[in-house]
Amino acid sequence: MRKSAILVLLIVSLVFCGKGSDVVDRTKEDGVEVIKNHIEPYQLNEPNDFTTQILFYIDTASMLITKTGLLDIWDFDVDSKGNIYCISTKNQEYLVFKFGKNGKFMDSFIKKGQGPGEVDKFTNFRINSRDEIEIYKPHPPTLLFFDEKGELIREKHFKKSHTKALALKNRNYLVLGPLSHVDENFVYTPLSILDPNQEKIKDLEIRKWPNPVDAKKMKYSDHVFQWSLSKESIFIANEHRGYEIPVFDFDGNLIRKIQKEYRPVTIPSEIKEKFKEIRKRFADRIYFPKHFDPFQSIFTDDQGRLFVATYEQGENPGEYIHDIFNAEGVFIDRKSLNHFATAKDSAPTSLSAELKNNRLYCLQMDDRGYRRLAVYEIDWE
Repeated sequence: MRKSAILVLLIVSLVFCGKGSDVVDRTKEDGVEVIKNHIEPYQLNEPNDFTTQILFYIDTASMLITKTGLLDIWDFDVDSKGNIYCISTKNQEYLVFKFGKNGKFMDSFIKKGQGPGEVDKFTNFRINSRDEIEIYKPHPPTLLFFDEKGELIREKHFKKSHTKALALKNRNYLVLGPLSHVDENFVYTPLSILDPNQEKIKDLEIRKWPNPVDAKKMKYSDHVFQWSLSKESIFIANEHRGYEIPVFDFDGNLIRKIQKEYRPVTIPSEIKEKFKEIRKRFADRIYFPKHFDPFQSIFTDDQGRLFVATYEQGENPGEYIHDIFNAEGVFIDRKSLNHFATAKDSAPTSLSAELKNNRLYCLQMDDRGYRRLAVYEIDWE
């Protein structure tokens, strides 16, 4: 009788392991750690939730902001001191607008153009670990480095034209492209690590983008292919993997895979109807799966936590539920956040978000189409 009871307890423990428990479901695949997260968060002895309090907005609907010349916010980033750098595409003279930690406008710089220290067309922008402004322009392929006042420090010229490129703190480079090959259905572009001499170390992932010319059928999707950097790691979100986030170090070594069970969200009929109405020219080539993909986007914080934006609607209008994973890839909580816009077909479109120095920065869009950057103070519990 006692042996039977022990056996039952062991079976129950195995069945429910990871379902809101404190026992993390870990396995190994080819020597790589795989964290298997389930529907409910693990119950660990660490802060797993936070409260938010709005500090200020940088709102392009405000006359005070438009007077600075910031007419839109295409993207943003934050340095180690809390200074905020907003990229504008509508201002005809300057590209970057700098605001202090308190939201006060400080300066605008980096002229638009093709002269020395100027930028015309670019594909990515960020503040790196040295608090330098990095901007990559693909023609000619050059990574530009500016100081916090917008003065050009140095340039890195690439042998090949990449779609995007950024410098890693170990002197390697993370690059997307150039295109590797094309078939009837997809265009394939690798995300790779290059060494300081621009020799390829490794392809981390392959982006499969629908071939708009030859594909007879294309899936309705945001076609999520995105990466986010923590202090030591690269997290990659690729919809073709399902809910699995591979994590690499800056030399291209696979550290772990983060997997999670999820509740599928049905694509509303309203989105299907509006999409067909707006995209009449090729609507007959689009097929709609029953459900959205597992996630919309990802971002990491300065402690190595991962935030995954799902399609589950949040507590308030414009918010969506985010799965939160700790620095070891363990699912610890869920949070309703707003960093989204609404597309013409009524589908959500994820905008940039960042969590640094206990401040949460969310790029948002109001009903009139104006973008604003919301800055919150957060308190982990």
